Amino acid sequence: MAGGAAKVMADITQGAGMGDWLKLLGKGFGMAMNNRKEMFYNGPGWREFDYSFAFWPRNPDETATVQKIITMFKYHMHPWKDDVWGGRVFRYPSEFEIHYLHRTGVNTHLNKISRCALTSCNVKYTPGAGNFKTFDADNAPVTYKVDLHFKELEYMTKQSIKEGF
Repeated sequence: MAGGAAKVMADITQGAGMGDWLKLLGKGFGMAMNNRKEMFYNGPGWREFDYSFAFWPRNPDETATVQKIITMFKYHMHPWKDDVWGGRVFRYPSEFEIHYLHRTGVNTHLNKISRCALTSCNVKYTPGAGNFKTFDADNAPVTYKVDLHFKELEYMTKQSIKEGF
């Protein structure tokens, strides 16, 4: 019964262009309703990592190397279309292992990263100002900016955090 009365009151105030009657009533009394919102834990989320790289190749050999690096990332982030089932099945994209290194090996002062999938590889070919300069001979861009977005394939738990992840 009370729910029906509240609905009728809400319909009347909104129909008259006055808005939500509870908010209107609260404003008159200088109070607001406690909406008693709660957060429910739905499980762990995936950790995500972003890396940006800028390249300024100085000659055609360095340009070829940069383009090979970009092609390698783009290739490994996409699935393989398996023709066995008429192209209806994809094989998973490659997985990446990311390690932070220093002179003698893995840097243990930084957190470890579990196996990852590359979910985005964005390439920009223009410098910050937007002017597109090219090499004279082969029209290759002189600036490359590569933004990579990785997502871990394992959930982190208290146990994995104790292990350094």
